[in-house]
Amino acid sequence: SRSASRLGPAVAYAAMTALVVALGGIALVRAPNPPREGCQHLHGLSSPAEVKFDRQGIPHVRAGTEEDAYRVLGWLHAADRLFQMETRRRAAAGRLSEVFGAAAIEMDTEARTLGLGPQAEREFRALSVADLRLLEAYAAGVNAYVSSHRRPWELVALDTPAAASSIPPRKGAP
Repeated sequence: SRSASRLGPAVAYAAMTALVVALGGIALVRAPNPPREGCQHLHGLSSPAEVKFDRQGIPHVRAGTEEDAYRVLGWLHAADRLFQMETRRRAAAGRLSEVFGAAAIEMDTEARTLGLGPQAEREFRALSVADLRLLEAYAAGVNAYVSSHRRPWELVALDTPAAASSIPPRKGAP
């Protein structure tokens, strides 16, 4: 009958949609998790550092210096939250629409109107040399992770690179 022949494509479409959703769910569940055990080599540390995760998965960092602790923290944050970090960086700069298209233009306009990027620059320029060194160590940890690991699946799906963290040179800083 005619109605049965019309139902065929709809059933096939529904089955294909269910298959795509199921495969996507499997990919999400099987996505690589940040390492929680073993040793990782992090270039630039002045001495070995140790990270222990408690039962809730919260990392506890022991390092020889504060700069080493910030470098490790940057690496850990990138391992756990690189997509979130990239999205927030773009949101503050008013550049979400570069990835999410027209749906994000209103948010970009608001961020640029509020001047979040220029305000962050002003606050950055006011940092002490000691705070700048810690920020540089943190960014180095983020960059170490970005340069040695695959992008998170969210960035791959959006065909978006993870930008390296950069701390611009500061006038008068050593």
